[in-house]
Amino acid sequence: MPPDLNPARTAARELVASTLLYPLLRQAREDPFQSDLFHGGQGEEVFAQQLDTILADRITQATRLPIVDAIERRLTGATAGAPGIKQPSGVSPSVPALTLPPAAAQAGKVDIYG
Repeated sequence: MPPDLNPARTAARELVASTLLYPLLRQAREDPFQSDLFHGGQGEEVFAQQLDTILADRITQATRLPIVDAIERRLTGATAGAPGIKQPSGVSPSVPALTLPPAAAQAGKVDIYG
């Protein structure tokens, strides 16, 4: 699959993979009702975390997840009117972009404590 040239989409995919899909895969792997019939041996135990990480990344690349689209719009500050998005009445149609203060953007640093 070709690399995604949109940095906001790439960031959204990575966020969804690491915070949503990876924990689900890890939890499924730790299921107490697993069968020894399908156990992958010591190799599976050693590399399970890496496999789950790769699977989560590939799932977000191969599918069109609405949550990835929503995060991408939020990161880019896209306005309403995207396909399939309906704005409730009385709500401003613009989504504020996540931006850094000019000084922080120039310095390349972000102070999360104010």
